[in-house]
Amino acid sequence: MGTATGLMLRSAYSRDAEREADDAALDILQRAGIRTSGVVSVFKRFSTELPELPKSLKLFSSHPLSEDRAARLSAEATTSGRDAMSAEDWKSIQNMCGAAEKKKKQQPDLSVAVL
Repeated sequence: MGTATGLMLRSAYSRDAEREADDAALDILQRAGIRTSGVVSVFKRFSTELPELPKSLKLFSSHPLSEDRAARLSAEATTSGRDAMSAEDWKSIQNMCGAAEKKKKQQPDLSVAVL
């Protein structure tokens, strides 16, 4: 019981730290003149693409739920401002990631032991 209580208290502290980090990210982007709505989009994407924790484990999570983060930040995020990078730079990153994925698929899986 004491271990569970300690975990919940540490998790709550960690969730508060994550909220502060989210707020700091918005502040940094706003000061740089960069549109902040992308932060909300990331958390919405996380909430749909990542597996959901069982209810019994949510109390012990060190991070706030992604859908909660998106909802909280959407009140502060703005669509005004510039893009974080040019369309050309973004395309270059996508190409690099695509090339890395293709290369990964071509390499044999060496993590499986051969008997």
